[in-house]
Amino acid sequence: MSNPSNVRVLRYNRVAYWHESTGSVIIRNPKAVGGGTVFKPKNGINYFLEELF
Repeated sequence: MSNPSNVRVLRYNRVAYWHESTGSVIIRNPKAVGGGTVFKPKNGINYFLEELF
């Protein structure tokens, strides 16, 4: 992700990125086979800020 709107370091060596223009959360997980996941949470930025650990 080259221009994230927000970045959070999560437990288990993961990093989460918020992409405002698309409403997407990108989670980079170096231990996952695919390297992580991308999704659009229903409650947007609130999910990113309050529900990710």
